[in-house]
Amino acid sequence: MKLNLSVEEVLTTTRSVRKRLDMDKPVDRSV
Repeated sequence: MKLNLSVEEVLTTTRSVRKRLDMDKPVDRSV
């Protein structure tokens, strides 16, 4: 496991979560 990839993984996870939340229920402002 590399800490460098951690950043990319976090970004990817965040994007996935945001997409899932967006599909789950409409959000006005989500950061």
